[in-house]
Amino acid sequence: MPPKVKRRPLFKATNKRTQASATKHDPIYGRPVKRRRGRSAVSTPSKNDEDSNSIVCQSSSTVCSADAVSKEDDVTSKNNPSSNMVTLDVNEENVVTDKMLDDVLFGSEPAVVKSCCLSGHPSVLTPVLESSPIPCPPLGKCTTRKLINETSEFDQDILFGLCPEDLNFSLNTSNISECAKTLTAGTEDKKEEGLNKSIDGITRTQFIKSSALLSNKATEVNTTSDRGTFYGLPLRVKECYEEFRGIKQLYDWQHCCLSLPSVSNGGNLIYSLPTSGGKTLVAEIIILRQLLIHCKDVLLILPFVSIVQEKVRQLTPFSTTFGFAVEEYAASKGTLPPRQRRKKKVLYIATIEKGNGLVNSLIELEIMSRVGLVVVDELHMLGDGSSRGATLESCLAKLQHCSPRTQLVGMSATLGNMADLATFMRAQIFSSNFRPVELVEQVKLGKCVYGISVGNSVNFDFVRDIKDHTHSQLDPDQLTALVMEVVPDSSCLIFCPTKKSCQNLALLLTKTLPRTLRGVSLPEKQQLLKTLSLEASGVCPTLAKTIPFGVAYHHSGLTADERRVIEDGYLDGVLCVIACTSTLAAGVNLPAKRVILRSPYIGSQLMSRSQYKQMVGRAGRSGLCNTGDSILILNPRDKDKVVSLLSGPYEVCRSSLLSDDGATLLSLILNITGLMMVECFSDLQFFFTSTLLHAQHDHAHLNKQCTDAVAKLVAMDYITLEPSGDLREGKYLITPLGRAAFKGCLRVDQAHLVYKEMRDSLQQLVLSTDLHLLFLATPLDLGTSIQPNWMVYFQEVTGLGEDELRTAEQLGVKPGYLAGKATGAARGSVSEDVMMLYHRFYITLILHSLLNLTTPDSIWRVADKFHCSRGFLQSIMNSTASYTSCLVHFTAELPELWSLHLLLPAITKKLTYSSHLELIPLMEVSGMKQGRARQLLSAGIITPQQLASSDPHQLVECMDNLFPKQAKRLIMAAKALLADQAEALMEEAEELMILVPTDFTNS
Repeated sequence: MPPKVKRRPLFKATNKRTQASATKHDPIYGRPVKRRRGRSAVSTPSKNDEDSNSIVCQSSSTVCSADAVSKEDDVTSKNNPSSNMVTLDVNEENVVTDKMLDDVLFGSEPAVVKSCCLSGHPSVLTPVLESSPIPCPPLGKCTTRKLINETSEFDQDILFGLCPEDLNFSLNTSNISECAKTLTAGTEDKKEEGLNKSIDGITRTQFIKSSALLSNKATEVNTTSDRGTFYGLPLRVKECYEEFRGIKQLYDWQHCCLSLPSVSNGGNLIYSLPTSGGKTLVAEIIILRQLLIHCKDVLLILPFVSIVQEKVRQLTPFSTTFGFAVEEYAASKGTLPPRQRRKKKVLYIATIEKGNGLVNSLIELEIMSRVGLVVVDELHMLGDGSSRGATLESCLAKLQHCSPRTQLVGMSATLGNMADLATFMRAQIFSSNFRPVELVEQVKLGKCVYGISVGNSVNFDFVRDIKDHTHSQLDPDQLTALVMEVVPDSSCLIFCPTKKSCQNLALLLTKTLPRTLRGVSLPEKQQLLKTLSLEASGVCPTLAKTIPFGVAYHHSGLTADERRVIEDGYLDGVLCVIACTSTLAAGVNLPAKRVILRSPYIGSQLMSRSQYKQMVGRAGRSGLCNTGDSILILNPRDKDKVVSLLSGPYEVCRSSLLSDDGATLLSLILNITGLMMVECFSDLQFFFTSTLLHAQHDHAHLNKQCTDAVAKLVAMDYITLEPSGDLREGKYLITPLGRAAFKGCLRVDQAHLVYKEMRDSLQQLVLSTDLHLLFLATPLDLGTSIQPNWMVYFQEVTGLGEDELRTAEQLGVKPGYLAGKATGAARGSVSEDVMMLYHRFYITLILHSLLNLTTPDSIWRVADKFHCSRGFLQSIMNSTASYTSCLVHFTAELPELWSLHLLLPAITKKLTYSSHLELIPLMEVSGMKQGRARQLLSAGIITPQQLASSDPHQLVECMDNLFPKQAKRLIMAAKALLADQAEALMEEAEELMILVPTDFTNS
């Protein structure tokens, strides 16, 4: 045995008395501060709920208060029942012995070393958080690559906390260096073998410490005082949040959550807080730690395209500052397989469907380990009972099965059964009722307002009468009086049950609100209307009437550009009232002083408790007001229903894998078979232990469901069995059609129909016009989203050109039948499949009109022609573009469809940018609109290269309604696009040069 290593004292001795008197350091600013209770003046905890600041932190159920979090090491003391970790304490001589440190690094149980300073070397070891433990898993849970090459945060703090003179350098350092080289090259098996061989005669602790010190320069780990000042991140991150967001300090619950062992240790986490509690900021800090400290890619999954686009805009300044890439995966955007960057880490921001496709691609390429973190917002969507919930569950199950080291973080404001979700995700639970401002919930019955008090029962306590009856006939609900109590000094959101009622209410308010409101912020309102005209190529007549009063409506009938302009106007204070649908509550963050719910219904359905809480949660604006209030307008006949809604629990989140008559289960089994994650029924059983379905259903029933699903996939020719017919013992093999369906992310109940349609079209495909390709690119089930106007349909078909009319006839669309439907004289009935064909071709005609009109206001003209909203047109365009990109991958797997595989990408680009092919190069510039691209084309600028080299002043002179700031923004966006393209080409060239022999390049 080698001689015992003599060390200097490694940790400062701590005891409860010294902890009590020690000076606490602010985790954000890094300076000493006095211990204080509660929040600073920046935020005001809720006053109406004594438990509003309580925090539930479960590994096994434990409740702690936010005040308790501010105490120092007591949070992670070994007596804390919420942690199954042990604590390494110094001995009486203030020395850590060999055995103690060996137990930390290689012990059979996880251990925690309290964050502290190295005695005599305060600059070497900087604490990440004073109250944060530094977890050290046993060697069996860490690879040697992790310990040597990818040293994690806790490894760095322990290994580099030792100075060279603290080590016994009589050790054979040459052997250690040789072993380190062995570990940094070759396969994982060889590295482990090299470790076992090279440490003969040297304790494993000594080897790890010495190797880490010898590789200090190679890993270039930053252990300066700049690290650890903002939750393990550089101080510049905190400065950026203050600069970009105006955030100067975190809430107590955010500090507590970021200090959890599961966060610093890379464990899975589920946390739940009310709307507007600040959940997203915690997720962003965890994301930045993975990107900047752990140097891993990150996937952020969001529920809607609009939220993905908003988050891309919010995080782009951070990516520019810190040198990582942000890639959008929504609608048709995002490449599969993803671009593999060698010099930058990537933050993928994706919708649920695109995120699932991205995970499939990463697993197939065997590079899933590059993703260190997956964050899921609105985790409750797992149980929405649709294919979206099933897709999300499938994605998380695949991650846990094939990449258990990837950290999973889920967040939501409304989770009813977090225990099931924690079992499914193998996660720790964090929950709090904290709100940054107080929320006062009320109902309006008749002419009176009542406060809502929820205890053992729900009570309505009288608050006041509404005495303003000026417009009682026009406004029987007295909405005008409720609005005028807060505007124009504050803001108000009014949630309506339908889209039509939103517009009607906005128009109603223009008749009942005081005319003096027209003079408030008049120049800003005029500029808002001008911006709306430029961005959306026109102004909605309703908005033209309501915006002068500071009122607007917001729903999916507006285009994304219109909605964004309205949102910006509201956040800037130009608009003070928005009449909206419930989708706004789940979308972008638009808080208000007052939230009014015009009805307890969404459409014709009674709203759920989760939906109610999401809407009223928008009330209250942190930093601008101390309280917010909500008022639910209630009809007496609905009182009992609302009482049940308010007193009941949140909806239970149930697995959606059995939805759609089991089609989602079939898709999952096909996916994991194509990814070679399962090869037989026993593999399938093991995989399903990673699903929420397994946590909530009887296992015998689940086995039967899986057996039946495999039998259906075999019958549909998606997979085969060897030996044939043995469902329990046979080996699963995916067929070409099954692989195409899996690669194209098509529904298993539709893939064979798509294949038959495409194969049949090859014999009579009309390429003289794009109408036939557009029909193939139209999703099969999109026709159900609209009821055709048969007269418009007949006129549009009869006005087609010769080639287009021939396409319609080949597809089975008969002008005679359309004439009968248009005049009401149609005889007989057609089958459901034929009717679906007519509905689908109607959508194709809409798309054809959009792509062939060349004026900037084409979307307005098409909307008027087909009697539908502009938002609907944009929605079907995005859906079709996304579906077409799926078809590109589908046809790539089937050699007989090679010609369609070559033709479809051009259609995808036209649909993505809603423009002709000559505009597409300019439309790839971020923020470019079709009207602006046409102006540039008329000015002789046809490529991003020409735009990037343009002078902003010349652009302003030759283009109408273009301001210097906008011109500079376009030029900068073009330069950013070119820089990204150049970087991609350079990385590709470097990869090719690696394959070229050195002597060949020298010659």
